[in-house]
Amino acid sequence: MFDWFLLLFVGAVGLYWQSASRMGELAILCARRECKKYDVQLLDHTVHTIHLSMSRDHNDQWCLWREYQFEYTVDGQARQQGQLVILGNRLIKITLESNNTLIH
Repeated sequence: MFDWFLLLFVGAVGLYWQSASRMGELAILCARRECKKYDVQLLDHTVHTIHLSMSRDHNDQWCLWREYQFEYTVDGQARQQGQLVILGNRLIKITLESNNTLIH
């Protein structure tokens, strides 16, 4: 009986890890696209999770709410902050410190 619980637990951790990796890649892709759109440079390896919770989507289904933060530069010297929110697998919001909030 304990073996089944251990197997279920390991499987759940594996599924979460896979999902987190895919959403992290999506966050990097969205941050790159937004930085390219505003002609600013995304600083490498700065996209990271700052908040994780459960929330309902537009279909009233429970999904993971993930907030990411990243850094970019306009002039190559000064670092600025950006944030993005992903609900489920859908981009909800991107904010760049030097621009207004964009809601997708």
